Amino acid sequence: DLGKQERDKREIFKRPTLTGGQVCLVMFDIPEFASRGRTKFRRFLKKIGFRMVQRSVWESSADVADDVVQFIRKAVIKKWVNVYIGKRKS
Repeated sequence: DLGKQERDKREIFKRPTLTGGQVCLVMFDIPEFASRGRTKFRRFLKKIGFRMVQRSVWESSADVADDVVQFIRKAVIKKWVNVYIGKRKS
């Protein structure tokens, strides 16, 4: 299982950068009773190169939205997380 996780992590780092100044933006509000899922999610975002904009708002210039959505589904935190691809205006 650790080998699969390492392979998946390496594949994510090979993802291309989003074009035209776009970013992948992740916003979440995971309740306290699901704090383990929240902690794992933050670790995952860090591991794949996201940077924290605010405590529950993270961004990446890599094309990783599908990978994030896949993690969200596996972690059963879908109802508390939103993933967007958008263009930064500032």
